[in-house]
Amino acid sequence: VSAQVNGVIRNVQSGEALDGATVFINNSSWQSVSDEEGKFILDGINPGFFELIVYKNGYEIFQSTIRIQSGKEYRLNLSLIPRSKSKKINVRQDDVWNGNFLRFKKAFLGSDRSDQYRIENTQSLQFEVTGGGSLKAKSSIPLIVENKVLGYMMNVYQLHFESDLNKESQIRAFINYQPIESNDPDQQSKFEINRLKRYWGSYRHFFQSLISNTTEEDGFLIGNSTNQSIQPSQLVSKGLVEGYYTIDLTDAIKVSYQEQPGHVSFFLSDNIIEATYHRLRMCGSTSS
Repeated sequence: VSAQVNGVIRNVQSGEALDGATVFINNSSWQSVSDEEGKFILDGINPGFFELIVYKNGYEIFQSTIRIQSGKEYRLNLSLIPRSKSKKINVRQDDVWNGNFLRFKKAFLGSDRSDQYRIENTQSLQFEVTGGGSLKAKSSIPLIVENKVLGYMMNVYQLHFESDLNKESQIRAFINYQPIESNDPDQQSKFEINRLKRYWGSYRHFFQSLISNTTEEDGFLIGNSTNQSIQPSQLVSKGLVEGYYTIDLTDAIKVSYQEQPGHVSFFLSDNIIEATYHRLRMCGSTSS
């Protein structure tokens, strides 16, 4: 059973209600915008631990971890701190900037093709190349990214990005996704098919299959370092919090997705993972 989060957003100094503040659950599609009385409602939230984010231009971003329990209503009074005015930065989009932008786009989005992704407000992107050749990027305002393949608008807040010459990337940001609803039934069908293709065989697909004990039916084979078969029950146990599970990956395992032979095969190790069916929370680092 889903839950609801609602409340009021105010200026911490004056106490006035703030309209137009974006309230969302990080890395999800749950989003609301406060009205003229500062009120907002986030409905239909699944149980779990989440990051609640509030953004309004001219204020410090608000971030807090919240535990959502099934069927409950949470009423919050939130206050935002006004941000001191900063000098406007004019980004010069010259040949150097364009080269950095292509490198950023490929590392951040996985592709530099304009027919797959489009960043609407590129004028906010600032780049820096370090002495070691790493590319750093940040944005003074939220980035708006259109995924033309999966049919999503992605809003990226407080982006801090770095990619080295080995194409290893570090990304810190708060992200909210909004699905694009097309009036063209054929296009909408393509979005749905592409989303399923991206999901099938993914880490998320695997972990949800592991928790629900359907790995074999879903096409996953799990083995250890000597290729001996492993059953989900050997890895999954109930967590301390109701509705959560603990996945023990302290010993390396190999995962193969049989529905698309050769398409997905990865190793996982050195992790204890806490998860619900709807959300994964990693403790440590995953190697693949």
